[in-house]
Amino acid sequence: MARGPLSEETKRQRALENAMKWLQDSGVPEESVSEINLEAPAETVLDKIREAQSVLFWFATKGYGFKEKVCKGCGGTFAYKWNVDSIAYCSIHCAAEALKQIGIKWDPYKDQSERWGHHAPAVVPPHALSLLKSQNDDSLKDPHSDTTQ
Repeated sequence: MARGPLSEETKRQRALENAMKWLQDSGVPEESVSEINLEAPAETVLDKIREAQSVLFWFATKGYGFKEKVCKGCGGTFAYKWNVDSIAYCSIHCAAEALKQIGIKWDPYKDQSERWGHHAPAVVPPHALSLLKSQNDDSLKDPHSDTTQ
């Protein structure tokens, strides 16, 4: 009985399992196969290309139009050129660690529906908002008023 399309994570996991089985069947020693890292990389090739292009663009423009911030995760200064100022973390790793600290396990390599539900990026979806509001601390208050955001 069909359950619908497989998630990207399930497809990846099955492909890895098949590759591991093939390596073992091909005579690769079991200890060599078990040493292979099956974790998804923290950044994809596309992320790295985008990063390189941003560095080259910053160099070509001498930083014109870029903004700088101190990363709330690692404390490093980074530059960005986006039309939103809500960016506060310099990398996928720093953002994922910050989410983990507030109780959200975020995996950028899972399908959007597995990460947040069926909501557009740049939106705090209902489940995450509920979790954040349940924290009930001053970090959710607008610094310019006494009301919660």
